[in-house]
Amino acid sequence: MFLCAFQDTPVTFLLPGGFQRDWQLEIYGRVKILPHSFYVNLQEGSHRWPHPRIPLHLNPRFSMGSGEPLFVRNAWIDGGWGQEERTPGFQFAPGSPFTMAIRRGSDHFSVWIDGKLAGEFKFRGTVDNTDTVHMEGDVVIFDVRLNQPL
Repeated sequence: MFLCAFQDTPVTFLLPGGFQRDWQLEIYGRVKILPHSFYVNLQEGSHRWPHPRIPLHLNPRFSMGSGEPLFVRNAWIDGGWGQEERTPGFQFAPGSPFTMAIRRGSDHFSVWIDGKLAGEFKFRGTVDNTDTVHMEGDVVIFDVRLNQPL
C-alpha cells in the first residue's frame, strides 16, 4: 500500500489498519548533506501531545561528539523512554539514498537498511495499537509503503 511521495520532514502518516504481525513498512529516502540525526517512530496516534506511546523509536546519530555514528533503538512506554539499545556504525551516509524496511515479527521488530539487517528490537509491551509512522530530522522521504504478507 503506497502512503506518500516526496516529503521533507517532519512528516506523519497513518497506517490504515495498523501495523500488523508479518507486515513490512518500507521507507525510501535520502540523508541530507550535513546530517546530525533523524528518527523514525512507530507510534500510537498521530498527535504530538500528550506524548504518544512509541513501541519503536529508530534514531541514527551521525558523529555525536565521539565522532562515531550510532544507531539507537528505544521505546516510549508508560510515560518515559526505556533503556537505549545502541549499535556503533550504520549503513547511512551523508547525501546518500537509503531504503529502510521495518518488519513486525511475533515478539520483535527487525530493521533492514539497504537489504542488510541493522538490528532487532524486542517488544516492550503491547504493539497492537501501532497505527502511525512519524519521521523527523536530517532526511528527505521519497516514498513510504506498507506491505502485507502474501
